Amino acid sequence: MTPPNPITQGLRAAGRNLRIFLLEILWRWSFAITAALLALWACRIMLTQLQVMDWVLTAWRTQNFRMLALAGLSIVIKPLPSLLPVLFELAALALGLGLLWSLLAAFARRITLRRLEPARAPLGFFAMLLVQWLRALSTVVGSLLWLASLLMAVYFATKGTHTDLGRFYLIAIPSTLVLTTIWLLVNWHLSQAAIFGRAGQGFFPALREARRNIRRHASDFAAIAFIFLLLRLVLALIALAIIGLTSSMMATAFQSYLKLCVIVLLGYCFIADFLYISRTAAYLALALQPDPLAAEMGIVDPELPVEESSPR
Repeated sequence: MTPPNPITQGLRAAGRNLRIFLLEILWRWSFAITAALLALWACRIMLTQLQVMDWVLTAWRTQNFRMLALAGLSIVIKPLPSLLPVLFELAALALGLGLLWSLLAAFARRITLRRLEPARAPLGFFAMLLVQWLRALSTVVGSLLWLASLLMAVYFATKGTHTDLGRFYLIAIPSTLVLTTIWLLVNWHLSQAAIFGRAGQGFFPALREARRNIRRHASDFAAIAFIFLLLRLVLALIALAIIGLTSSMMATAFQSYLKLCVIVLLGYCFIADFLYISRTAAYLALALQPDPLAAEMGIVDPELPVEESSPR
């Protein structure tokens, strides 16, 4: 018999479990609002310390985006000793937000996995917290390395009598691609450990469990990841198209345009959260299917449930 399509199973599982969908929205949006408020507060303090706050406020009130860009450039070209305290404050804020995200994600992920697959106990709270904290830490470290690469690109591009944009792109583009690829690989493997790790396992056993499940259906896992990534990209392009096509409203109705952008962003996050739960459910459904090569050879996977035939 042909096994059921895991993507269809994932979409159906997400549709049936509306409570976990609402839970995901609740903790993700609560964290996003908290992080945004803290980021605005930190930016205000940073701009005040760098003595460009009045310049930025004037540019924002007059919608002079060239002045905003010049304000940002004036921050980048400031001497490094004056930037170090601000960078340390931003790093501390990022680590604090990463810890808060890890706590919320560990709590919500265990509930989500229990609802999607009740027969399988997920990772314990502290093991799940470690996995989520490593995901957050990799994001913080990757972002800091990316900012450092941009600062280095700006330094070498402005070194000399004139600005060399070619030198800037020669450093910025490869470093961005390399750092993004490494971050995606690390984050994906850690997320799989959070999904496939079981109760009683530590961090490294959870990673081995994830690799074991992925090896059994490597091509199918890649296909599921690609399809859901494609769906999210299409969704993002639609959102960007709506924002871009209505950008003329900035000059005539700025407040209405801002509200439209918020609504589009919320709509994108709403559908993206549903797709995330569907992808997780699809991974779990795929892991329950037997290895096709082992099935052809008559090998039974001991980790899979075996149906007992009724006596005749």
